[in-house]
Amino acid sequence: MINSLTMGRLPISTVRLMSEKMKMARELDELDEKIISMLESDGRRSSSDISRQLGVPRSTIHRRIESLVEDGVIVIRAFANSRTIGLPNHVWFELRVALENIAMVAHEMARFKELRWVGIISGSSNILAEGYFTSNAHLHAFVTQRLAQLAGIQQLDTHHVLSLEKFAFDWSSMLHAAEDYMTSPLEATAADDR
Repeated sequence: MINSLTMGRLPISTVRLMSEKMKMARELDELDEKIISMLESDGRRSSSDISRQLGVPRSTIHRRIESLVEDGVIVIRAFANSRTIGLPNHVWFELRVALENIAMVAHEMARFKELRWVGIISGSSNILAEGYFTSNAHLHAFVTQRLAQLAGIQQLDTHHVLSLEKFAFDWSSMLHAAEDYMTSPLEATAADDR
């Protein structure tokens, strides 16, 4: 565990970096979670509407939303339905890349317009990306002309999303989902005794 005593033994640059990361972690209270939940269901919802529904002054709601945005806790954006705007091919890319090339490949892939996000992952593959394409010909050109140019790719698996069964941003539910698996202290003690 890192605390003020153990921080004294770390290089100052590490302490600064850790302090910044600790500042970024923000405790959300029940009001923050309710506001986020309401904005998740309708990002256009006004502070006044949220205020009325929660019985909290509009100025408080406005300040909380501003703080959540400024702290990077939430981002308010419109998400288009890709199939209805001419991007019917939703594809996940799973890449195995030589270790010395991972950062470079991920950086280059992050520049490709077709990809919504790119992440370095653990496991048998080490880069995962999501993209949208106008056609199979577009996807084929992307793979053979863009990805094929990147040094170090050892294996590429593409996964077409045939049907999107869930597309949710219910972070409050996700945050508390672990509670569904928690047992009472009495149940945990009984399980340990077995």
